[in-house]
Amino acid sequence: MPRGRRVKLVRISDERRRQATLRKRKEACIKSLRAICRYCRAKACLIICDGPNDLGPNDENVWPSRMQAATLVEKFMSMSQLERSEKLVTQEKVIQRLLMEDTKKLEELKRKNDELELEEMMNDLIVDPAAIATAYGKLNKLFPYIDGLKEKVDAFCIDLNV
Repeated sequence: MPRGRRVKLVRISDERRRQATLRKRKEACIKSLRAICRYCRAKACLIICDGPNDLGPNDENVWPSRMQAATLVEKFMSMSQLERSEKLVTQEKVIQRLLMEDTKKLEELKRKNDELELEEMMNDLIVDPAAIATAYGKLNKLFPYIDGLKEKVDAFCIDLNV
């Protein structure tokens, strides 16, 4: 797999190159799955059906073996629909989880940004008290922020027994 550059997702016209790419990608998938199974103690199988191609009939690759794959698939299919859906990870679930994480990060960044703006406003008021006229609309946010800072200082002093 090329690193650092985009791969065009189009059918490879040269049959030999296409078969070589398929073989390399199969090996990479098997290697990745083998590592997941080894490091995470997960049970997994991989079935790759090439389908009819120019070189011959359908070709199937099964990892680790046909018998082990059949056992795992049978075990999975014997589970109830509820058990299967609990363990099943869909693209939708992954996207929802990523969206929730990004939303939390965004909220945290907004909170930090608001704090920085309020600190900048306090510094501006210390330097130029006449700037209160321009900051009048934001003062309703500044007072609760100052009260929160005061509570933090008081808690810190209590911890130090001052």
